[in-house]
Amino acid sequence: MKNFARISKAKPALLVRRASEEVTIRCLQRANGPATWIAWAEGPGIPIAGNQRLKARPFACQPEIGGANGRAFGPSNRGFALFPALQAGLGKLTGRCPYSHSETSKRASVGASHTYLSFHIGRFSATFKHKLEAYATFLGACVILLAPCTAKAQNTRCDPTKVVSTEACAKCHVNEVQSWKLTPHYRTFDELGRKPEANQICKKLGLRSAKRSDVCIDCHFTLQQDGDKLKPVSGISCESCHGAAADWMAVHNDYGGALVTRESETPEHAIARVERSEDLGMQNTRNLYAIASSCFNCHTVPNEKLVNVGGHVAGTADFELVRWSQGQVRHNYLRTGGTANATSDIERRRVMFVVGLIVDLEYSTRATAKATEKSSYGVTVASRAASASYQLFQLQSKLNDPEIQSILTTFSKAELRVGNAESLHAIADEIKVAGERFCQNHDGTMLAAVDPLLPDPSEYK
Repeated sequence: MKNFARISKAKPALLVRRASEEVTIRCLQRANGPATWIAWAEGPGIPIAGNQRLKARPFACQPEIGGANGRAFGPSNRGFALFPALQAGLGKLTGRCPYSHSETSKRASVGASHTYLSFHIGRFSATFKHKLEAYATFLGACVILLAPCTAKAQNTRCDPTKVVSTEACAKCHVNEVQSWKLTPHYRTFDELGRKPEANQICKKLGLRSAKRSDVCIDCHFTLQQDGDKLKPVSGISCESCHGAAADWMAVHNDYGGALVTRESETPEHAIARVERSEDLGMQNTRNLYAIASSCFNCHTVPNEKLVNVGGHVAGTADFELVRWSQGQVRHNYLRTGGTANATSDIERRRVMFVVGLIVDLEYSTRATAKATEKSSYGVTVASRAASASYQLFQLQSKLNDPEIQSILTTFSKAELRVGNAESLHAIADEIKVAGERFCQNHDGTMLAAVDPLLPDPSEYK
């Protein structure tokens, strides 16, 4: 262990130990300048004498982050105090540690400016094991290494040959379409091509215009087949999020017969209608994970060339599902019979908040799988994945949910580096399965611990 790069490659699996084992938490400290720590766990370690149990932080750090790319997480008053500063693609824990520890023993000097320390911690509880597993996530997530990789192609949002257009939706959903016309999703059709920054991106990528490029169309426009051609017909529309409707619209509109209305439809028929529509490709709002996936598919910007060459931002940095879905893009008239554009109730917003973090983690992991070089795109999307996993880790300490724990354990195996696409996509697939189970198992009534984290309505976008 002679330098930061070597230590940053430590495998996260080293931190995941059985509760009956003992571990050693190792920490590399710079001997000069601001304290910079890189920590990992090994076992078996040296037990603390007697029955002493871990009651506080093994090392208590006050955040002191420097540099534009630094970000502090913490401090925490229990378990680990973690401060990943995602700089230059290396996982660093940055902080000033004023406390002394009798369990600390100085080891051999490593290099000219580093001191090698060990924190010996005895048997730990299942709760602390979870913290180690979550911490393993960050050591793996903050590492971006150089290696060749073949990125998978980006999928289009919906099949242009099956797009029926917003006008067809407006026959029944008048209020929803009127609300949509007040949003940036609608305005992008006319405005994007006029923006200087969009034209600069096109110029850097050698594209004629935003409306004539698949790179831009995938997320900013809705394509429809017109004879033997495909043409943009609107901005981000109904079918961008709910799926191209040609196959399912007739089923969606059938309430049980020619004389049956939505109000007189039987509950049994309504359930069967929705299920059949989903089988045919509809993204129904009851499937929150699918709807959230439509959002994050674009708001994580999974296109390396677009970012590194074109200069596009690597995703919407502050995108959080409740904040961004309950504001100007909201079109929830169904719940009020068309009388008002209602916000989702508290139970749904709780589920929405957690699902947003899970989907963010899934899509950030997939975006990292597409990185072919250590650069702005790769570092940013990997950092985003690390941030989402840490927020889930914080939630798990309050919810103790089996699906969230499954997601954290799965992600702790991730090595967010280039040349690791197959493994990262497999991990993202597992996260998706667990996330969908979370949606199925929760109606929000048991998630009150999420309430302090929900954005205030004044913060809605």
